[in-house]
Amino acid sequence: MNAKILTRRFFCVSTIVAFAICGHVHGSEISVNESFVTGDPVRISVARTRVKKLVHNAIVNSPLVREARLLQESAILGITVARSGSLPVITVGAQSTVNTADNQSLMRANGTPMATVSAQIPLYDWGRADAAVRGQRSAATAAHALIEKRQQEIASDAVRACLELERRRSLLAASNHYVQSVAPLVDILKNIANVDQGRSGELVQARSRLLQAESVQQSSTGKVREAEVQLERLVGHESLEDCDDITPEFISGTDLQIARAAVADMPSVRQIDQEYMQQLSVVSQISASRKPQVRLTASYAPINQGLNLYGATLAVFISMPLYDGSNLQATEQAAVERADSLTEKRQQVFQQIDYDVRVGFEQANTQLKTAHDYNQLIIVNEQVRKNFFTQWLSVGKRSLFELLSAEAEHHSLQTGYINALYDAAINYAAVRGKVAMLPGLNDEGIKR
Repeated sequence: MNAKILTRRFFCVSTIVAFAICGHVHGSEISVNESFVTGDPVRISVARTRVKKLVHNAIVNSPLVREARLLQESAILGITVARSGSLPVITVGAQSTVNTADNQSLMRANGTPMATVSAQIPLYDWGRADAAVRGQRSAATAAHALIEKRQQEIASDAVRACLELERRRSLLAASNHYVQSVAPLVDILKNIANVDQGRSGELVQARSRLLQAESVQQSSTGKVREAEVQLERLVGHESLEDCDDITPEFISGTDLQIARAAVADMPSVRQIDQEYMQQLSVVSQISASRKPQVRLTASYAPINQGLNLYGATLAVFISMPLYDGSNLQATEQAAVERADSLTEKRQQVFQQIDYDVRVGFEQANTQLKTAHDYNQLIIVNEQVRKNFFTQWLSVGKRSLFELLSAEAEHHSLQTGYINALYDAAINYAAVRGKVAMLPGLNDEGIKR
């Protein structure tokens, strides 16, 4: 009897301590949950600043963005190449010829160096050179749109990777809390089972739950590291510290109508628009090449190889293809078809972005509502846990195993809340990423 009384007292003290620890940790989690759902202006402001740093570092660190910048520089140089098609081309040459003609022959050459200067310039080409310049300008503008597109994509990837890391950290914290809550109760059951062998079955089930909790804890630790590696790949090791509590920025402030209105001006759409203009320029170039081309040539060269006498020559050339097996005609028609295909591609890209924005927004709203519902259940469950403890302590209506079940239910609700909250935040971030509305993405330093 004395042993049972001592066991009962130990059981009471241990449970009170364990419950106090659980209640303290749980209470802090509830305040965090509520601040996430309602939105704290101070936290949102701090989160926005961190997101800007994250976006900037991701873009600076991206080799795809640097590649796009080099492609733009190449396209800009192509404009200079295209302009040269309407400018004079001047060449200088020299030759030294020796032959075995008679000494008296005018064709005799004894190796005396002779220079030649020639020039040619298009007089009229039906706008072919101008079309080439327009095409290269469109190519350069399309290359700039590609830069913005890749910046937009890498910024979205980095922000969503950071949110995923925050999710993993929160799940790990919930797992740690669950293990810390369950372990003391298992120790209590172990002490009771040492005295009352009839409680051994409860102890086995309790240990099973603890092992499951520890397994989830270990898995969560590994997933946190995996998420850190993924984010580090995008923003660099030094920028990982900027990924801290950015979630409040993506719980509010997303307007569907504003987002949909911005779709038409997205880099993906503008890039296709410029590629379409480039194809139209190709059509104009091919069409002009089928018409007579007029060019002027001039030269200053030796009259013949044997005499050191020079003369100037001026000539006008007109040329046009008479028959080429319909090659130019087919090439022109192919360019027209490519331009038409870009029109269809633009429509498809526009519709896809608009669809993704609408679906992502609706999913985020649903998930945010689910997170709110989970939050309310967590608050109610806190009272249930307290009631379980009170009923066990005062009237003995509850068992320790029921307390373990309450802890398991709390962990399940907390996990569901975290997943719903971060699913909502990630979807909101994806929507804002698709329409270039991420903080810092439109800063002047990023645009250049």
